[in-house]
Amino acid sequence: MQTYKLHSLPDYVDSIRQFGTTDGTSTQMGESEHKRAKLFYKRVKKGDHIRGIAKHIYRERVVHRTNRVEIRKLLREDRELLEPTPPDLHYHISSDVRRKLDILPWMSQNQNDPATRDFMLRLKTHLYARLSGVNEFSDSIGTHERLQITILGDRIYEHQVLRINYTSYDMRRIQDTLKPNSSRCDIMVLASNKGADQQVHPYWYARIIGIYHANVVISTPDDYYRASKHKVDFLHVRWLGVCEDCHYGWKYRRLPQLAFGDINDSASFGFVDPSLVIRATHLIPRFILGKIPTLGPSVAYRSKENNEGEEWERYYVNFFVDRDMVMLYRGGGVGHASTRAATDSLRQDRRADDIASRKKRREAHEAPDPDLEPDGASDQEQDAQDQAEVAPENSADSDDNEDDSDQHTDSEEEEEEEEESDEDEDRGDLDELGFAEY
Repeated sequence: MQTYKLHSLPDYVDSIRQFGTTDGTSTQMGESEHKRAKLFYKRVKKGDHIRGIAKHIYRERVVHRTNRVEIRKLLREDRELLEPTPPDLHYHISSDVRRKLDILPWMSQNQNDPATRDFMLRLKTHLYARLSGVNEFSDSIGTHERLQITILGDRIYEHQVLRINYTSYDMRRIQDTLKPNSSRCDIMVLASNKGADQQVHPYWYARIIGIYHANVVISTPDDYYRASKHKVDFLHVRWLGVCEDCHYGWKYRRLPQLAFGDINDSASFGFVDPSLVIRATHLIPRFILGKIPTLGPSVAYRSKENNEGEEWERYYVNFFVDRDMVMLYRGGGVGHASTRAATDSLRQDRRADDIASRKKRREAHEAPDPDLEPDGASDQEQDAQDQAEVAPENSADSDDNEDDSDQHTDSEEEEEEEEESDEDEDRGDLDELGFAEY
């Protein structure tokens, strides 16, 4: 009874229920633990090796515990806490100010990056257009207007998550979560300045580089101290353009193709108001065209793409990713009130055979049924004819009823006459017998 395994027999059932069968577990790790402790034997004094090994094991545990605490602290600092988004907000960005970004030093560190070229100039143009209500792409914004914009501290604050609330085609609430350093960083907005040509693609597409907010003051030099401070949220994006050399749409049964703009063009990068984002979009690389060299080390790429040094040449817009996306490209969605006017032109994007088949189905649905109207008569004529057929039958039935009533009255009169004659005969018999007085 001095063997441990004999004392462990009653515990086998409980251990099997808790950890599984004995053939799925092993005691090798526990039995080999003595080897790890004996590794410190070479480092300790041989006369007091037990105390020395214990000290080394204790120090190792302290180091591991400290490392875990530091890692958790770093993860906690790096993680952005974003509360649940209220349903009445179209977009939601955290108000955290821990991730500060000084614009001028940041631009100096990335001076060879096309994504940060003229960053401050373009940012002030965007902020002035947002706060003054002027079109950002107009020529009315110049140096004088940009001088009215003051970014407090020349500092912006970076965020990691953007949430977009939108209404689906069938009046349901849906939410998209966008992150710059993930695969869900592509957005779609309504195209502006369409002009008279209604065949222009109704959407613009962009890839989010960063999510920021800034404290901004717009004023003139005379009333600077009386100006109010504004918190402005904005997205730093890289635009994707629709490839017009390829036919697309329901008429041609092809998906739209997108490509990034020229890196030397200042319009390839820009800023977007988060309130203008419709929803996230799904892009599929056109694999047959392969990849092209990237911009080099840039803030416009995800960490993985920076190491690869290549990016896909073109992308397909996958509007079959869900039913709501299909209706955004089909038009006529009940819940798409904000995009209905811009997508009315999509309802005319049909093939000739589709239009013909739809017309044929409509005519077949509206055609009269020959079984219900054999003579081609209208409903009123058919009702009048039915009433005319029913009228003679009703008159014949009334004549028969009158004849039956006459016969019934004649038979009743005959029965009454017979009864009266019987009574006279009985009265005569009583007179003869002398009962006339009674």
